Amino acid sequence: GRMEVFRRISSQSVSSTANALIPMSTLTNSLAYYELVVMFGGVPYINMEQDMYNSNIPRTSQEELLGMLVESMTSIMDDLQDVKAGYVANEDDIAMPSKDLARIVLADIYMYQGNYSAAKTLLKEIVSGSRYTLVASQNGLRENDAEIIWSMPTSYSGGGITRAADIDYNSPYTIVKTYSDVLLSMAECESKLGNDAKANEYLGQVKSAKSIETTSSDVIPAISEVRSKIQIDFGGYFAFLKRTGLAK
Repeated sequence: GRMEVFRRISSQSVSSTANALIPMSTLTNSLAYYELVVMFGGVPYINMEQDMYNSNIPRTSQEELLGMLVESMTSIMDDLQDVKAGYVANEDDIAMPSKDLARIVLADIYMYQGNYSAAKTLLKEIVSGSRYTLVASQNGLRENDAEIIWSMPTSYSGGGITRAADIDYNSPYTIVKTYSDVLLSMAECESKLGNDAKANEYLGQVKSAKSIETTSSDVIPAISEVRSKIQIDFGGYFAFLKRTGLAK
């Protein structure tokens, strides 16, 4: 676990190195555990060295896990660079992550908790920053397109999933988060907070830029229609379907 790594490094009198790695480690660790929660609910939470032959590590509840992830993520926010994110070309780039990466990951966690107000605050900061713009492509985005908030070489991602019509395991890069994600999540937040007119404004930006028509007059099902056309990613559409009760 990451905390065990930090303890070992600190014990070797290079704690400044350990501290420099905390934001990156916390961000990627939190994203990984969030994805596990979406898929499985409660899972074993490992934050110290474990006996690899011990198969009796208890599950931590979904509620407790999400709470710990929120605590971890909020603890690093002040240490992150408030700059444009985008293509993470190498390990050095992810070692000093943009605050926007943390904002969107933490917003995802908040939405899965049902805390739409806190998620909206974070997502609004990304929108207000005006660092990203939508592109017309529905799928097949390139790693440096203007709406990319997080993409990385496939060799660093552990898989070849891209936003394409089909999963392309030969793609050299993987897209994790985009500005479309932010706007669709903002639409979801506004709708859940009772602001359907504002929700339709955010939803309309994505529909207009990408020439997508929806059939539903209700916001959440309309978001689902859009997400189904543009999102083959790290579980974002599945998480949306589960937290909104659309998954069957």
